[in-house]
Amino acid sequence: MSGVALYRRVLYRRVLGARFDVLPEAVQRLHDVTMPCVWTGQCQVERGSGLVARLAGWIGGLPPATEEMREGFRFEVRPEGDGEIWSRGFSGMAPFKTRQWAAGALLCERAGPMTMAFALLADGAGLRLELERCFVLGVPLPRVLQPRLEAVETEVDGAFQ
Repeated sequence: MSGVALYRRVLYRRVLGARFDVLPEAVQRLHDVTMPCVWTGQCQVERGSGLVARLAGWIGGLPPATEEMREGFRFEVRPEGDGEIWSRGFSGMAPFKTRQWAAGALLCERAGPMTMAFALLADGAGLRLELERCFVLGVPLPRVLQPRLEAVETEVDGAFQ
């Protein structure tokens, strides 16, 4: 496959277009995936404590909250078809796996029976994912029942954060 064909296959480049090039280098490296890649480091997971947040976490099979940064975090991205398979997990825990793909200008991610569609906001500070729509078993959730998700990716001292 030519370099141009690989470039066009990269999921985040397809969704962001020219905006991909304004992202910090560490964020670009994480999302410029043309073959399976694995990263390790530390991670902290925050989850809401309300009923809707707990229910959404359970339905989506989301990882449990951590009280502090935990060592032994492993993150793997594997390109597959028109998207990517993401696997995230801590040592001693089953990984949390999702599938991501492009739907026009949105990035979709399926976690268990839940599918989330995100708008990607990119600038020199990093990447923000804003939840636009949420579906359970293909049925759209009313906005009032949608989980509130905040995902921010940036670079600190040359490292992805």
